[in-house]
Amino acid sequence: MSNGLALELALELAKNSSPYNYIHFKDSPFFNFTFLAPRSKGKIGETLVKNCCLSKNIRCEKALNSQHDLIINGKRIEIKTSFINKDNRLLFQQIRINQNWDFIIFVGFYTNDVKVWCMTKSYIEELVKQNIIVKQHSKENLWVWIDGYNIPNWLLPKSARIEDVMKLFLSEKENKDHLILQKAKRFNTEFLKMTAEELKELDEGKLREMLEEYQRNTDIIKKYE
Repeated sequence: MSNGLALELALELAKNSSPYNYIHFKDSPFFNFTFLAPRSKGKIGETLVKNCCLSKNIRCEKALNSQHDLIINGKRIEIKTSFINKDNRLLFQQIRINQNWDFIIFVGFYTNDVKVWCMTKSYIEELVKQNIIVKQHSKENLWVWIDGYNIPNWLLPKSARIEDVMKLFLSEKENKDHLILQKAKRFNTEFLKMTAEELKELDEGKLREMLEEYQRNTDIIKKYE
């Protein structure tokens, strides 16, 4: 015979499980992520940032210790990841001011979007003083809830596309070099995509010009990579 109380309690537990809390993700390309344990969800955000660095040819290294997640161009980066809940809120937690990091990146997964915010440690410390970021369960851990569709003013200026966030970790010269490299790679990629028919349609002068540009860009890519 079925145990009514056991079934009732089991169903209650199921409601509080991750898939139920994130049922609004059921048609999302990120739905599978919602089944992961919290630590694994955090790794998704870290991997996203790391892969962005690799795609943009920005130096990214493993953390020196457990007090930060990555080192991007010499800067120690802490990454916090959150999946928007059914109440349209993001929770970034276990923020530790006393640990050894320079920047913190918030990665917020929406059902069909990803938003990224980047802040310096000193800015976070100021938010703590203003009781915007508050104690979680201990003196060391802090957290902050954010309305995912009504971003607070203190966070709005820190919002950016993830590729723009990466540029924050580059010097002025490195940013200039980075732009030169990306421009060269874009041209060469598009040139190599051209079909034989498209190349035949170019007049001799234009084709020669493009070939020379391709060679210059190839030299630039070798220099910066």
